Formats: sequence, structure tokens, C-alpha cells
Amino acid sequence: MVVAAFIALMAVIAIPSFFRARSVSQEKVCINNIRQLEGAKDQWALENCKGDADNVTLIWLDPYIKGPVPNCPGGGGYVANLVIDPITCTILTHTL
Repeated sequence: MVVAAFIALMAVIAIPSFFRARSVSQEKVCINNIRQLEGAKDQWALENCKGDADNVTLIWLDPYIKGPVPNCPGGGGYVANLVIDPITCTILTHTL
């Protein structure tokens, strides 16, 4: 009984820490993805002579990113409107 209680106590302590660590790591990956997309957007705008008021879509950035356009690991999506606007994640805590 004592061993079972000890294991249950350890699980109660470890499970919230695991979920918190997973959430923090997903946020960091998302922020890194946004940073990568921002660099691709800047390169796309320079190569195509686009100004700050021009629209941009994530599909247009695909050739400037190694691999496919990344997804937010937390389940959010990325939004790009104008060249001057920063790329954002739909999960509001994932910001640069």
C-alpha cells in the first residue's frame, strides 16, 4: 500500500510538470517558426520588389523556406496579411 501511495504521489507531482513543459516547448517551436516565416517574407519582398502595403500569403513564401511551410505545434495557424505586418499565430500567447 505504501509503495502504491508513493507512486500515486509521484504521478500527481510529475504530470502537471510534464504538461507545462510540453506547452512551453510548443510555444518556443511556434516562435521559431514565426521567426523563420518572417525571414522568408522579407526575402520574398526584396526579390519581388514588394512594398510595405503589398499583400503576402504563406503559399508565396514556400520557395523561401527549407521544407514545407511549418505548422504551429500547439494547433494554431499562421496569419500573414501585409508585408509590413508581422506574421502572427492564432494562439495569442505565441508571439515574438
